[in-house]
Amino acid sequence: GLAGCTAHEPAGGSAPPVSKRPPLVPVMVAMPIDAGLNAQARRELDWALNSSDEILRAEALEELKDVNPPDAGTIILGKLEDNSRLVRKAAALAAGELQYRPAQPRLDDLLETANGSERIAVIFALHRLGDPSHSHELEKTAMDGDPRIRGDTALVLGMLGEKSAIPILRSMLKDNDAKVRLEAADALWRMGDQLGADGLVAATLSNNPDDRMIALLGLAEPRDTQVLGNVEGLLTDDTVEVGLVA
Repeated sequence: GLAGCTAHEPAGGSAPPVSKRPPLVPVMVAMPIDAGLNAQARRELDWALNSSDEILRAEALEELKDVNPPDAGTIILGKLEDNSRLVRKAAALAAGELQYRPAQPRLDDLLETANGSERIAVIFALHRLGDPSHSHELEKTAMDGDPRIRGDTALVLGMLGEKSAIPILRSMLKDNDAKVRLEAADALWRMGDQLGADGLVAATLSNNPDDRMIALLGLAEPRDTQVLGNVEGLLTDDTVEVGLVA
């Protein structure tokens, strides 16, 4: 009986907005990595490790740690001697994450001179290698006047995963610096603390695309599907990079 009838617009004169649908995800297909592509990727990594730009060298160490090739330890040892504090910090974090024991003597030496974020990274590495004797310093750096120091403290506390750090991290959720709060939330969620997830979900609503991207990565890290809806909700974010991260 309704065939041929014209639909009427709702009061207000405009049709309701059509909600965006997340893009379809193609089915995963296992396929071997081309050997030539693999070699090219390694050349790019080696180039970055030896770049004159300290930021590139530090980022390359993060990638090296994730790939963990057979010569990763030797490269990390060399970068612990780098003239850049940023690179030495990245090398110390990598040595700790990979628990590369031959690095311990150099880390002990670095502890004598390192300060700030570099020292936090060295303390993290030593803790991971079985020497937690300096880890109590992280309670002080969590209250440092420099937000970068507080943020790095939250980062390594999350990486260490010690439940005793939860009260410290919870207090950092009230920090006056947004990035510190984000690092603390990330660290707590790594440990399975719901307050961390709540903080990251709140950050997905930030007006700052960088905050949304960091929050997405933090939410995904523990691979807990309870936050899947929050991740899927940003697949159609107005900022393309945020959608790609989602």
